[in-house]
Amino acid sequence: MKSKILSLPKALSFALVLLLFPLASCQVEQEREGQLPDVDVSVEPGQLPQYDIQGPDVNVGVTERTVTVPKVIVIQEEETVEVPYIDVDVPGADREERTITAEVEVPSGGYNLEIQNIYAINNELWVISRLEETNPNAPQAIT
Repeated sequence: MKSKILSLPKALSFALVLLLFPLASCQVEQEREGQLPDVDVSVEPGQLPQYDIQGPDVNVGVTERTVTVPKVIVIQEEETVEVPYIDVDVPGADREERTITAEVEVPSGGYNLEIQNIYAINNELWVISRLEETNPNAPQAIT
C-alpha cells in the first residue's frame, strides 16, 4: 500500500473542514440586515482560491463479529429436601396439600433463605423466613 503525502492546499482544506464541521449542527438566526460600506477603490480584481473537497464516505449498519461475552450458566437439579406445606381439609371439598415457597431478590448467589414459621391468620398466610449471607465473595448477579 502506497502512503500518500497531503499537499499544503489539501491539508489546509481538510483542516478547514474539521474546524467547520462542529458548526454544522448549530442553529443560526439573523437578527438584523447587514450593509457593506461605500468605498471607492480602484484596484485590480482578485481571485478566490478554489478547493476540491471530498467528504468521507460514512456507512452505518450492523455486522456480525466474533467477540468474547460472559455467560452465566445456572444448573438446576432435582433434590429431595424438607419443604413447608399446608394441608387444607375444607368440609365438602377435596383435601388438598400445597407446598409453600418464599422468593427473594439478592445481589449474588451467596445467600440462604430458610422458612422459619407459617401462620394462618383470617384469610392470610404469614410466612416468616430468614435470609442469611453464606458467601460474601459470591459473584454478583447479572440483571
